[in-house]
Parts: sequence; C-alpha cells; structure tokens
Amino acid sequence: MHRFSFTLSAFFLFTVLGFSLIGCLPSQAQENVIMASAPAPATPVITSSSGCGLAAPAQNPSQTILNGITRSFITYVPADYNPNQAYPLIFAFHGRTNSNVQVRSYFRLESAMPESVIVYPSALRQGTGYAWANAGDSVDHQRDFALFDQLLSLMESTYCIDGARVYTVGHSLGAYFANDVACARAGEVRAVASLGGGIQQHDCVAAVSAMILHQPKDNLVPFSSGLGARDVFIKADATKLEPRTVSSPLLQSFACQRYDASHELVLWCPHPFANDYRGAYYPHTWPDKTAQAIAIFFGALP
Repeated sequence: MHRFSFTLSAFFLFTVLGFSLIGCLPSQAQENVIMASAPAPATPVITSSSGCGLAAPAQNPSQTILNGITRSFITYVPADYNPNQAYPLIFAFHGRTNSNVQVRSYFRLESAMPESVIVYPSALRQGTGYAWANAGDSVDHQRDFALFDQLLSLMESTYCIDGARVYTVGHSLGAYFANDVACARAGEVRAVASLGGGIQQHDCVAAVSAMILHQPKDNLVPFSSGLGARDVFIKADATKLEPRTVSSPLLQSFACQRYDASHELVLWCPHPFANDYRGAYYPHTWPDKTAQAIAIFFGALP
C-alpha cells in the first residue's frame, strides 16, 4: 500500500495532464499553469524518514556491503539541503554498457530535478558489460532488489526523505530493472520513468504509476518490450481508462498518451526522436529533454 492518500480524483489527473484550453507553453514553469487550473487535490501524506533533523554527513555515502561484496554508488544531494525538509528520492539505473558515471552525465536529472536526492547505483560486471541480476535469478528475486532495499534504508536514515516520493528511472537494461523494482516494490516506489526497456515481472504487487518511453524503431530493445511494460503497469490497476492525449507541449513532443484512474497514472510515450547528441541515427538514444519530461510526470503525481 502506498504511504500517501488515495483520495485524488481522476478529474485532477485529467486536468493536469489531459485536455486544456491553455495554448502551447514553452517552459516547465509555464506548464505548471495547467496544473494550477485543476481543483486542489487531497494533501498527500508526507512520510518523513529517520534521517530528518540529522546533520548531513561531511561526504555523501558512496559504498555499501551487500552479501560480502562492496557495492558503489553516486549520491547527489541538493546544494541547499535542509535536514528539516523532506526530499524526493530518485534511483537512477544504468544499462548493460554504460556505467553509473556515464548515465549521470547524459540523464541530466540533477538539472531537471535539483531539489531531489538522487542515487546512481553501479551494477556488477558480467562478461563485457553490467548486470543487475545473477544468471538463473527468478524475476521475483533478482539479486539487486536487495541492493535497492539496502540503499533505500541507507538514504532514509542518512537524509530527510519523503517516503511518499521515491522514484526509479532507467535506460535500456536499467529501464528493465527500474520497471522491475517499481513493480516488485510498489508501495515503496511511488512511480517509475523508463526509456528503451521492458519488464520481466508479470504482475506487480500493487498499482504503481509509470512513464514508459520507447522509440518505435528501437533496434536494440524491441518496441514490443516497451508495450509489454506499459501493459503490465496498466493491468496493475483494473480501473484504467482508455488512452487520452496530454496537454503538456513537452509531453506531446514525446507522443505521450495517458491511462489514468483514481489511484495511479500510466504515461505511454512512443517518442519520435531517433538521433543521438552528435546527430547520428540511434533510435535507442536518451533524447534531449527526457529529464524535463520525467520531471513533469513526477511533479503531476500527488
């Protein structure tokens, strides 16, 4: 069960990300005008963690030991961090070939959501790449579910974290894992935003909000994998409605449609962007402004 109120009306989500008479708005700040026109939702329950009120450590934590193995990660904390204010917590998962250092550079989450605590875990090496699970792990007991659990506990005891605003983000293999964690830890994870991945879970433990982005011509992860992830999250909430358009100009540029209900929201975004930052054809790319689109999605949730 999520640690926040479930009394948000479907009308609020319809207004925030749905039809609107407001014209195209070029900035995220202006896009918030769309939200301002909605009826005020029920106030979400802020679940302050045990780290609230404690002075932040001199150095951000970067290692933990799990099953006898030292696991590394990168922690970003807002420059104006206040131990008496509860912050969102984002877990950002890298793919098979790019490290957490590399995805931190191109995800650009910190510029889009600077007032969040962000953790970039590192997967273990496997062959020529990385993996979040051991060969033979079941989909329900993947090795690094335990890493997520341990890092969540560490962040909540070290920093002032709002337990109702814990999110996962991922790209490629990291998108698979971000989706799987959100599905297996629904209730701990408020929402997931993933790009260019799929999902191994078949049934989530509870409904969870999701933003699934996938290029239809992706030649590394089949488009059908993204569709499968979308359908798993839709299935988790039996009251989903038919897809509707979104009013946000930025989300429109990602071709997003929304499936919404009284509890959760699923955004399906079969985006058209197929070139990397150098202009080369690469439909598995992380498009420019993906982080800003994710910020709009997370920000629209109660």
